[in-house]
Amino acid sequence: METRVIQNRGEDVIEKFIKNINREAESCLENVKKHFNKPLIMTPEDELDFQNSIICHICEKEYSDSDNFIMHKGKMIEIKNHPVRDHCHITGKYRGSAHNCCNLQLRIDPEKLKIPVIFHNLKGYDSHFIIKKLEKILISVLLQIIVRNISLLQLIH
Repeated sequence: METRVIQNRGEDVIEKFIKNINREAESCLENVKKHFNKPLIMTPEDELDFQNSIICHICEKEYSDSDNFIMHKGKMIEIKNHPVRDHCHITGKYRGSAHNCCNLQLRIDPEKLKIPVIFHNLKGYDSHFIIKKLEKILISVLLQIIVRNISLLQLIH
């Protein structure tokens, strides 16, 4: 993992800081997409475990035919909740047999991944400039989202 220090000086230092933070976030996202998608590696023992399993290793409930149906608005709806081979997407190792729904809930979605940004000594003088600039960016993004949603609503009606 590369560690580097980026120093900026000048009038647009906050804009440069925010661009650097966004660049780091994009780099993290690319790393997740690149390294968190290993295919399933099954040994003969793993396959035997899967074939003989009667419980989901995630929710620890027994498999039954009723797992494939849910009640929605008073109607029984068929869903695909059959046993699947759950595996670690980083190592590729088989973890166990799981309901399809349970397995999908464990999925790492790179687009929804939150990356923490930690500031040291943010109570200082510079925090005012950073917060003001972030506030302007967030308001701009929110306004774009609102305008987009209003135009979608106009298309619907």
